[in-house]
Amino acid sequence: MKKYLALALMIIIMMIPSKAYADPVGSSRIILDSYKIVSGSLSSGSVVEIEFSLRNVSTDRDANSVLITFTSSDNILSPAEGSSNQLYIDQIKAGETVTSNVKWRVSSNRNFNGECQITVRTNHLEGTGANATAMNNEFYIGISQQDTDNIEVNNASIVDKVVANKPALINIEYSNISQSDMKNVKLHMEGDIKDGETEVDLGTLAAGDKKYRDVSVTFTEAGEKTVNIYFTYEGTAGVAHTSQSTELTTSVLASTNSTKTNDINSGEKEEKSKVSSSDLAMMGIIAVLLVVFLTKYISKKKK
Repeated sequence: MKKYLALALMIIIMMIPSKAYADPVGSSRIILDSYKIVSGSLSSGSVVEIEFSLRNVSTDRDANSVLITFTSSDNILSPAEGSSNQLYIDQIKAGETVTSNVKWRVSSNRNFNGECQITVRTNHLEGTGANATAMNNEFYIGISQQDTDNIEVNNASIVDKVVANKPALINIEYSNISQSDMKNVKLHMEGDIKDGETEVDLGTLAAGDKKYRDVSVTFTEAGEKTVNIYFTYEGTAGVAHTSQSTELTTSVLASTNSTKTNDINSGEKEEKSKVSSSDLAMMGIIAVLLVVFLTKYISKKKK
């Protein structure tokens, strides 16, 4: 009898609808899809820019009022000027991936060993109004100098004053701060300069190598001018990179060639006119003397 009662009880329990619990994937949950260093170097005192891609893994639930907070271990990284350790995103739709960049300054007051950990915490609301549910997630990422495929401009200079349409020398010191060789390295220059002087092919830059390069550019107009220099190259696995731009400023003076030419031409004309006047004066004197001579000669003949 007890056996039949237990069986009946199990059947009744199975017939009762169970409470539906949200599947974590069904809920709006934000994860770190990918991250990478896009510019700068993870070295003491420098600025590094990190790109984060965040994805809402839900298939049908949006994440609203998303607040993302970044903190670094031991405060090795702090937000660079104009940046913040928090990002606000109005909404990440179900299945959507969003990308944001954060610029950090690496502490120069610590013995930085080239590695640090960043904690990423996400807070958002699922649903709206009174029925909204607070959701959060937290994950950690570790970055090091090995993650940096980067060519860095250590120093660049141009003289304070140059002349338009004449070559101006730019001195550049650059280095590969990564642990991988950078291929197809090209130096680019942008500004009011002649075509054909905007790109220089530098080949391969070995890991940890530092080089110097002098290049000439010709400004086409006078005035306060800037020239921006940056590198493009292929890093690990053939990934294309563009370095941060360095801006150089100089005063471009107007070319004096045309002025000198005009001065020379006007001088020649003036000299020619002077020579012509002298010739005329001399011819006049000779004519007068000739008339006087002929008059006297004729007078003597008549006597």
